[in-house]
Amino acid sequence: MLIFICFIVLFVFLKTSKQTFKKNIFLKSYLIFSFALFFITEFLSLFKILNYRAITITWTLFLFTLVILILKNKSFVSNSISIKNSFLENLKSASKFQLLTLVSLFILITILLYQGLMYPPNNWDSLTYHMSRIMYWLGNESVNHFPTHILRHLYQPPFAEFFILHVNAVQGNDIFSNSVQLFFLVGILYIVNSLLKSYNVEKTIRLLTLLLIISIPTVLLQATTTKNDIVSTFFILSSLFFCLETIKRNQNENYIFLGLSIGLAMLTKSTAYVFLAPVLLIYAFAFMSQLIKNSDYKSFIRISYTISLILLINIGHFYRNYQIDNDILNVDKVEASFYPNEKMNAEFLASNFIKNTGLHLGYPVNLISDSLTTKMHAALLNVPINSPNTNYLNIPFEEKTITSTHEDLVSNTFHLLFSIISIITILLFSIKNFKNKKVLLILALIIALQLTLFCGYLKWQPWHTRLHIPMFVFSCILIGISANQMKFLKYSLIISLPLLLYCSFFYITNNNLRPFVENSEYTKNIKINDSRYKKYFSNQIHLYDEYRNIEKVLDQEKINSIGLQLSDWEYPILRNFYYDNIKVQAINVGNITSKIEQPNIEIDVIVTNSNNSKYIIFNGKTFYNKTPNNKNIWCYK
Repeated sequence: MLIFICFIVLFVFLKTSKQTFKKNIFLKSYLIFSFALFFITEFLSLFKILNYRAITITWTLFLFTLVILILKNKSFVSNSISIKNSFLENLKSASKFQLLTLVSLFILITILLYQGLMYPPNNWDSLTYHMSRIMYWLGNESVNHFPTHILRHLYQPPFAEFFILHVNAVQGNDIFSNSVQLFFLVGILYIVNSLLKSYNVEKTIRLLTLLLIISIPTVLLQATTTKNDIVSTFFILSSLFFCLETIKRNQNENYIFLGLSIGLAMLTKSTAYVFLAPVLLIYAFAFMSQLIKNSDYKSFIRISYTISLILLINIGHFYRNYQIDNDILNVDKVEASFYPNEKMNAEFLASNFIKNTGLHLGYPVNLISDSLTTKMHAALLNVPINSPNTNYLNIPFEEKTITSTHEDLVSNTFHLLFSIISIITILLFSIKNFKNKKVLLILALIIALQLTLFCGYLKWQPWHTRLHIPMFVFSCILIGISANQMKFLKYSLIISLPLLLYCSFFYITNNNLRPFVENSEYTKNIKINDSRYKKYFSNQIHLYDEYRNIEKVLDQEKINSIGLQLSDWEYPILRNFYYDNIKVQAINVGNITSKIEQPNIEIDVIVTNSNNSKYIIFNGKTFYNKTPNNKNIWCYK
């Protein structure tokens, strides 16, 4: 809780201090706090003291300093009263419908928080690399790269995991791990509300737009995970926000916050490059036009602040990648080649566009959609639907026979159809009649370019729906601004409220990996009252007993070091070692990371999923199999 308390106190300090920022303080608090978290991580790592003691002491000092500054602020009480009165006045002026929508938002966020606390990180990626890379960092007391069997430990941008690292290291467990994405979802709602407010969108539509965003199925399901698409979306949206702010108000602070937003987006997820590119391209045209028009060449100095911050935030991660394979974005050319399309032309682009769109056409139009997708490839495109040039690892396109409630596979059917209807309505009623036609055109262009870049660069994957979150959030903003001027769209949003709420509770209740109610059709064989340890294994319940056998071996005596030879799911082995400073090392590594130097430590235990024998000889020592009855994973001691 210490980390989240520090954020709240930072916000209070900025909000009640006259010497700081006057506008959008909540958003700026997010960015300052995120930068502080990044800086503390890299600083402690530099001196190889990235452990729970140093992290706890640093944040305690951070909190203590803020509290002292707040107490020294003589206007703190009067400012606090003013803020409280303003909040109460807004509540009093709200209509019953607005209050209903606001309460619905609050209930959804509260339920998601509870769900994230009740379940541990339990999706495939979290157990394979999101969470396990944190345990390597704590063991090494540094975020430097290390030999590993799982290359995603290294090249994947690490900011979301930096945040989880601090939360878990202070807490000593992963109770609040899933809360990090929800924390940034609240930030997304704030940014969207601020953007809509700046374009004079009425309060009712603003609240409905926020509900539209939080009810996106991929958002609902991912908000209780340790993935990073929501975190990435926050920084992409923040980048858009400060692009607009620098155009409106050519001030130093806006350029600084723009640099923080872009830099942190890049440090969070690789797909941020794809979704940021259209925003920054259009911004570059606007920036140069304004610069030429006003002859304000000091803007070059201001934009240098932005570029410097982007480089400062990412140079550490870039350098660590470059050291391995002379590539700032990856550490292995073979793995890097899996993701981009091998060939690209108009037909392949259309194929990827149709297949990516089809992922979101689930119930009740899934059968029609899948049939059309197959027929269009055969009759119109003359492109194999399962071409290895555009399908990741040759995974075939398959028809959706059931409604999925898994965060990787769920369809955003309603939101896609509503977006399409909105755009058609805008075109039918002629965009010339819109007050904010310029911003609508820019938003539509950004979304179109994002989709084109995404389909043009990345091979199709069946779990792409979660990567589309930024485009759906941008679409909701477009819908909100349009609905403010078109009664048809406004009333459509109002009428849709019961459906949005019903679907939201359906997906939350029947979450495939973190259900409130077990349902054989939609959920894994896991219950909310199962033990926390068993919940890690929602995806592979057959591994639960085997991992539990290994945990019993590890609990028998003090372990100082552990050697891993695993291809995935390392985290359940390591989840209890936040305070123990266990040295974690991958052994017998056969990939490019084997050249990374690591301390020569004495391994106490070896865990592997590739060797079942009576014993293993490693570094001249004999390790005996303590779990010979296991079928998938074994522990040697």
